[in-house]
Amino acid sequence: MMTATHCCVCKAQLTDAESVEIGLGPICSRRYYNPTHQPSIEDVRNALGLLAISGLPDRIVEEFIRVVNNDHANARLGCNILVYWSSCNYQNRDEVFKCSSIVRALGYKELADKLETDRTVATLRFTPAGDYIEFFAPDPYSFHKDLMRIPGIEYLQDSEGTPTGQSTGTQAKMGHKFGWRVHTSQEALLECILGIHYGGELACNEKGVFTIPRHRRYELEGFLNPMSKVPTAASQGIYLSLTPSGHRLTIQTPFMTAFKEELKQVIPWNQRTWTGSRWEVDLRHKVTIEEMVKRHFGVKL
Repeated sequence: MMTATHCCVCKAQLTDAESVEIGLGPICSRRYYNPTHQPSIEDVRNALGLLAISGLPDRIVEEFIRVVNNDHANARLGCNILVYWSSCNYQNRDEVFKCSSIVRALGYKELADKLETDRTVATLRFTPAGDYIEFFAPDPYSFHKDLMRIPGIEYLQDSEGTPTGQSTGTQAKMGHKFGWRVHTSQEALLECILGIHYGGELACNEKGVFTIPRHRRYELEGFLNPMSKVPTAASQGIYLSLTPSGHRLTIQTPFMTAFKEELKQVIPWNQRTWTGSRWEVDLRHKVTIEEMVKRHFGVKL
């Protein structure tokens, strides 16, 4: 019913018949789809369990079961079906993630990781010794500025670069993401910063895809200054006042993507105005704004 015309990993156009048949280009196949791996019977059973609750179309499920049929010798053929479906649905992140979890269960971890990496905002992994966390994420200025507040944070160098920690322009990259390394003792602080900038977005680690918990900026200050006082609205630069007409509210807060997006979602477009430095909304939304400020910034107006 659909034809895979582009690689499910890199989106390069597929030209040879074998690549079109499985939806994966020859270069990506050599890199991520281990030809020597044979899933065990246990792997197949785990995959079938995930398949049953995956929500994939019935025709994909039925064809996978028909091909594999609890015989681990045919598991790669079943995996090819999932790879093909991922290629057909390259832009549909949810469908690709349904497939990647089953691909991982079959033991093709490198391919599952790659399918998830370019479709999530951050990738995290522990070093083999378990004493450091390596992570990749976009690097806008505000995020970079907060990252540099983590004690001992280092650039993650690529394989051809200089030793980790020396900034020489060879910082490792994973697609559009830049690589960093922090000690595991700073894991909670890293999670807080990720939650401030990318809370609610999807990330991936060795176990698969997960949602980054939301955190507020006042929590970061609590990490860095444990003895600091309870934050107030004024201390965070949050102000709520009436316009001269008395019919609208003026809201001034630090920039936070989640706050902005929720405000635009819950307040109709014709009842809000962005002046270039602050929001103005109809007075009827006063309670809604106060609840949003408390939820996002942790302070009461």
